[in-house]
Amino acid sequence: MKTTPKSWDDPWKPEYKGRVGITNMNSTLGTAFMVELAKTRGGGENDIEPAFAALKELQPNLGAVAPNPGALATLFQQGQIDISPGNFNAIQILRARGVPVEFAKPKTGTIAFLTTAHITKNSPNAKLAAALIESAMAPEVQTKLMQAPFYVIPTNSKVQMDGDIARMIAKDQEELKASFVFHDWSVINQNRAGWIERFNKEIKV
Repeated sequence: MKTTPKSWDDPWKPEYKGRVGITNMNSTLGTAFMVELAKTRGGGENDIEPAFAALKELQPNLGAVAPNPGALATLFQQGQIDISPGNFNAIQILRARGVPVEFAKPKTGTIAFLTTAHITKNSPNAKLAAALIESAMAPEVQTKLMQAPFYVIPTNSKVQMDGDIARMIAKDQEELKASFVFHDWSVINQNRAGWIERFNKEIKV
């Protein structure tokens, strides 16, 4: 690829005929991609229809519909696809294995999901659970997790962005907040089961 993709419209270009990969909507990645796709075409969490219409137009370019992001990574390794939505750390792991891939940020922002840690009610190990969460949030731990082979984007403001994350995602927390795109999963989850069923029936290679 001579030109880095910069838009969600790029996979529809004729040069990617048969070379585009996506995941189904059972995955967080697949659902987030569909919502963001809908947003670029006038829809969103409350109106996924534009995304389904867009995927029908993408049909000639689709090379694979993977069941999950892990399978999508395998398709890149096997040379079966050239472009797809993807998780940053999964792409970095492929790069570390020598697969010639690169993460590209859409000009409209990078889709992100919030991962949270909780202690269950009446847990017999509440203190241990709290200690684990405190450890995971510690700057020294997040600094380690930011490096290979994990590539976890740090959330602690005391952690200085470094390596590929600083190069490709954000140089600091302020840039991170400004560049990320979050979706309303409270709305998404009300409709997601129906979306998944429809996707599995309609979207095939």
